[in-house]
Amino acid sequence: MSIKTRSKYSQDLGWLHSILDQKGFIKDLSPLYDSIEKCKKAPYGKDFLWGHEMYKLNFGPIQSLKKIRPKGYKNLQLLLSVKCIGLCSDEPQHDNVTELRFDLNVSGEDKNRQKVITAWHLDCHIINEEDGDPEHCHPLYHFQQGGDTILDVYESDEYNFGTALFLESPRLTYPPMDIVLGINFVLSQFYGNHWKEVLKEPKYNSLIRESQQRLWKPYFSKIQSYFDSPHMHEPAKLLMPDLFN
Repeated sequence: MSIKTRSKYSQDLGWLHSILDQKGFIKDLSPLYDSIEKCKKAPYGKDFLWGHEMYKLNFGPIQSLKKIRPKGYKNLQLLLSVKCIGLCSDEPQHDNVTELRFDLNVSGEDKNRQKVITAWHLDCHIINEEDGDPEHCHPLYHFQQGGDTILDVYESDEYNFGTALFLESPRLTYPPMDIVLGINFVLSQFYGNHWKEVLKEPKYNSLIRESQQRLWKPYFSKIQSYFDSPHMHEPAKLLMPDLFN
C-alpha cells in the first residue's frame, strides 16, 4: 500500500508538471520537477509515510491585484514552498497529515526601490501533552500572517515596515494542502487569468478533485460529525476549537 500510494502521488505531480509546463506561465518548474522524485521516497525512511516537498516555486510577476499598499510597487514575485507528510492509509482520518508546512511569500520593491515583503503560512499544530492547553484558539491546521519569514527580516535595514503591526493571532482555520492544492490555491488567489485557463484542462480538474478527496473529505467529515453527533465532538474540536461542546 505504501509504495502504491507514493507512486500514485508522484504520478499526480508528474501530470501537474506536464500541464503547467504546457501552459508556460511559470518559467522555472524545477522545484516541482524535483518534488516528483522526492515523492517516490519514504520520508525519514519510514515506509508507512508519504511526502510532498517543494521549495520556492516562483510563480512570477503578480499583475492583477489592485488594492495594494504601498502604491507604485513593482516586480512583485510570489514564492511557494510546501512540505506535507502523511500516513499511507486506505481510509485516512483527520490526522492523516502528520506534518505540514506551507509558506507563501510575496516580495518586490516600492516606487522608492525599498524592498517590500509579506507572507502567509499554513501549518499543522504539533500537540505535545506537556504543553497543556493553548492560551488562545489554536486550530490543528491554520493560516497565519507573517510568521518566521517576517520575524527573520524584521530587523533588517533592507526593509521598512513603518507602522505595520504583526500579531500571532488570528490563526485562521483552513484544511491542509499538499503541492497540488497549494498550487491551485496560489493560482486562484493571485493569478486569476492563468487559473481560469488551466481549469479548462480536464486532467487538472481531476488532480484537484483527487487531492481534495484525500485531504479535504476526511477533514470536512470530522467537522460534519460535530453537527451530526455533538456528543462526539472531540475530533471536530481539534480542527475547530471554537466549536462549543
